[in-house]
Amino acid sequence: MLTACGGQDAAAPVTAGPVAEREAVVVSEPADGAKDLNPAAPVVLKSPDGEIASVAFTTPGGTPLKGTLAEDKHSWTLGEALGFGKTYAWTATAKNKSGKVKESKGSLTTVAPGKTIAASLDVGDNQTYGVGKGIGVKFNAPVPDRAAAQKALTVKTSVPVEGAWGWVSDSEVRWRPKLYWPANTTVHLDAKIYAVPFGPGVYGAEDLTADFTIGRNLIIKGDVATHRVIVEQNDQPIADYPASFGLDSAPDRNTPNGAYVIMEKTGFMKMTSQRYGYTDIPTHNAMLISTNGEFLHELESNRWNLGKANTSHGCINLGMAESTELFNWALVGDPVVITNSGTTMPAGAEIHDWQYSWAEWQAKSAL
Repeated sequence: MLTACGGQDAAAPVTAGPVAEREAVVVSEPADGAKDLNPAAPVVLKSPDGEIASVAFTTPGGTPLKGTLAEDKHSWTLGEALGFGKTYAWTATAKNKSGKVKESKGSLTTVAPGKTIAASLDVGDNQTYGVGKGIGVKFNAPVPDRAAAQKALTVKTSVPVEGAWGWVSDSEVRWRPKLYWPANTTVHLDAKIYAVPFGPGVYGAEDLTADFTIGRNLIIKGDVATHRVIVEQNDQPIADYPASFGLDSAPDRNTPNGAYVIMEKTGFMKMTSQRYGYTDIPTHNAMLISTNGEFLHELESNRWNLGKANTSHGCINLGMAESTELFNWALVGDPVVITNSGTTMPAGAEIHDWQYSWAEWQAKSAL
């Protein structure tokens, strides 16, 4: 009988030695030593193999900045925006599973801009405006990349409101609803432009916000042909005033047709016009409705023409009692609609958001 060939004895099992545990190193994103970092970019410190125990992220002067440690303690996120053109240092400790603590250090340097562009808002916190109020964001210099600036702007409303941004110049963008605002809408505006690149070497200077309210639905209607100003609330007439508009026979003195809004209110003002040769005419209850200089105001000295003839240089004249009543009702942003004039304000001649059709307004967007 044949027997199987004999062989060597089976190899003895190999016993593995102890596995070295990883150190709890902390690394940054962006990576340590990063240059020209956008100061608004997120900064995260991570320790994949350990739990972060402490973080000191400091300004060049040594002031610590705040951040948030993740629930699993494997990451820490910076909670403050950085400044332009500065180097920030950080020191962090983390411990591995064995409890061994490792210290890590690093630094990041932000970009030094060639130029920053600041902005201002024409709406303010805790204010109440009329249903025709547009939202204006005005920059202190032309914006090279309008699309980038516009993407940083958001409008949030308490009820759905269709609206759009439109650029009225290379340094001003405005938001208006498709139709007048619904009454009693609350509005939150965010202009998160800080460190937004507006062009090569050009960045937004700082963020802005505003929270305001739209009031009741009140519209002021001026009929040049009948010499009347009708005030409507919720589409119902609540006042009818005799008025005098711009001189009919002089087109340059007409009060043009169009949809305006009350832009400013001043209790007393002296009117002056070099063009028409008058100086320091005292008026009360002045309500600016046009950047061209048209006002709705008291002129009791023109009482005999109110309701009968149009004799002004373009303003809308009312009597003292009537203008006082309207002044007390009026809000900045209340629409003022002029009809039956011999001239019409062309769209774009002045900043009148409502002079444009909705399609024309949408075409002014940079996006």
